[in-house]
Amino acid sequence: MHRLVDEATVELFTAFRFARSLESLSRLTGIRRDKVKKLLHGDTAKWRLRWSISFHKIGLKVIGVFTEKAPAEPPPFVLKIFPLEGLSKLYLVVGLASSNFLEGFLNTLKPLYIVKGLEFSFWVPDKLLVKAGYGFKPQDYPGIMDFMELPEEEPFLRVPDRVDLAILAHKMNSPFKRFKTAYEDAQREDPSLKPISPQALTLHIQRHILPLWTGNYGYPYFPDPEKPIEVFYLEGWRSHVASRLAARIPGTHFVIIDNNRAIIVGQYSGPRKVALLATIGGVRASLPLSELVCPPGKEETYMWRFWRFVSSKKYMQPGEKPTRIEDTII
Repeated sequence: MHRLVDEATVELFTAFRFARSLESLSRLTGIRRDKVKKLLHGDTAKWRLRWSISFHKIGLKVIGVFTEKAPAEPPPFVLKIFPLEGLSKLYLVVGLASSNFLEGFLNTLKPLYIVKGLEFSFWVPDKLLVKAGYGFKPQDYPGIMDFMELPEEEPFLRVPDRVDLAILAHKMNSPFKRFKTAYEDAQREDPSLKPISPQALTLHIQRHILPLWTGNYGYPYFPDPEKPIEVFYLEGWRSHVASRLAARIPGTHFVIIDNNRAIIVGQYSGPRKVALLATIGGVRASLPLSELVCPPGKEETYMWRFWRFVSSKKYMQPGEKPTRIEDTII
């Protein structure tokens, strides 16, 4: 399953982290542009690519909620809903919440377990964990002590304006899309967005958008019915340690980390799942819900026109439903 995630892939995605274009990634890796493009859009797996930002800096937090019943309508700003099977039948709802929406977000979902993302991470390429599998021990990882520090929320900067959010909405799942193209795509979707001069666009990019950027990331998504998405809910005072290390194990899609609890989502081969479970057990975190699986093709993915829900530097209640799409920003 994860034959794409080998040492060469790790090198590619390490360079991808701060590449600004296919051309710059080609220069950094010494791989021809056409081959780089093919590697990022493989035949056997679909890489989900992300232009990642610090959500905390714009007043949003990634929230993961386990609930017994799926919402009739996705509350703002739900991005993914995973129907889960295992020892229990549950739903994992993942979205973004601002401070003024958080209470309503949670009341709508009637949660059993809540993880408020003090940290959020996609898969982090790491040469030391390319071959993690049977016999893996987390204490043998050289940087394990660096993961001990408790998670902290990054400082808030500002709520973006309509232009910033329009660009971000069309950039975050297409890292090499030009900022100008991202805004033009949003304009085609919403004619109420006004034209912007090149000088004003540059100002938005340099002052508002680039300070939010945490790098490019990617994870392979396999639509193979034999390789379902797996979800792990962790509890324990070292759950953040397990999750930070899990974020580096190939197969992980993303992790949401709170104090004393976390969520890991991914698709794992047998050896890498063993490494993941060894990581969780090795730091004495617990799995109160055991292992949960999302049946293939059942994941629901949504996108919002975020720029339409901001006014006077505050997020507003959406007046429209999200769009059901194949791929979103998480």
